[in-house]
Amino acid sequence: MFLMDTNTLKLIGNIIAFFGMGLFFLSAVLKTTGKILFTQSISHAVNIISEVCTGQYSATIGEATNIVRNGFILGKKNTRLVSIILIILSTVIGVLVNVYLTPKELQLIGYIPVVTSFIYSIVVLIPNVRVEYTKGAMIFSTLCFGIYSILSENYVMGIGNFIICATTIASLSMMIYSNKKSKNSEATSNDSNLNNDSEE
Repeated sequence: MFLMDTNTLKLIGNIIAFFGMGLFFLSAVLKTTGKILFTQSISHAVNIISEVCTGQYSATIGEATNIVRNGFILGKKNTRLVSIILIILSTVIGVLVNVYLTPKELQLIGYIPVVTSFIYSIVVLIPNVRVEYTKGAMIFSTLCFGIYSILSENYVMGIGNFIICATTIASLSMMIYSNKKSKNSEATSNDSNLNNDSEE
């Protein structure tokens, strides 16, 4: 039986991650929800192979959950109950995989993708959650997952997550600045109207 050494597997994992992250970035420029979710699902599937090569076993559960969730969304069957069940299953299975399959030297950091996936899923599940909170959860998730990937020597995936984190921070900052500017402009307009009324 042919077995690859760990360094070769990690190199292959990084190469595969390049394609997985490429597909994820491609999904960002697509116009329809169906195409976005389908492309992201392929990205998650490719990432699973990459993560197996680099020993990121607990992370594969989150990727698999995303594929299932996207399938429910595309089939218009992603109810609140389905989302809750997926969160519980992915968290429990993620912990079990980390305990029994992840090498002992990686078990501590192996909880990172389980925890970040749980937090992000809970935030997104909140009814009428503000976009700022969703982006904040994404920043936290991608930052943590980037660190986890770097520590697991999946450098391509780590850098990809840092790029997503940076662009999300920039997007959130612009949104906050725009909202603040809009409120200041509205306040100035109201003050001007009050002054005009008082003069009359």
